[in-house]
Amino acid sequence: AQGNPGGFIRVTDPQDSDTMYWLAGPGFLGDLSLAYGGALEFDLQQSATNNQYHGVDVILQGAGLNLPLETSGNPYQAPAWTHYRVNLIESGSWRVGSLAGAPPTAEQFQAVLANLSSLQLRAEYRSGADVDGLDNVVVTPPHPPGDLDDDGDVDLADYAEFQLSFGATCP
Repeated sequence: AQGNPGGFIRVTDPQDSDTMYWLAGPGFLGDLSLAYGGALEFDLQQSATNNQYHGVDVILQGAGLNLPLETSGNPYQAPAWTHYRVNLIESGSWRVGSLAGAPPTAEQFQAVLANLSSLQLRAEYRSGADVDGLDNVVVTPPHPPGDLDDDGDVDLADYAEFQLSFGATCP
């Protein structure tokens, strides 16, 4: 098992000029409106890191809209993995149509998530043949208000965090 941890999927990329994408299966498509404000997380690796190029890294399609995003960095070389966390909200680097497009509105972003017909993750980050890996793809919902310890629930641990910060000043 060579994944992060356990198994993973990989593809051998021929030496061509096309950029390959991982395509999400049906479990990641449809009505994902509850994920608004949450995140898309995944791990990537590549067998070589020379001849890198930039491009669209994540594509969400739905409701007649195409929302591309470029992440801040390319994956590490195997056997290392690079973890990505992409916020599912209109702020940040999301654009409408192309990376040169305008940022989406909240209504546009929510419409895409409510009718998600395609989710694509870039598999190829370099010119030339290589082997690319994908692992740990998950869509996480937003944390509820009051979740001060970021564990996905509101409980006594959050109250303890509140007590520790009570009276503290913000920078």
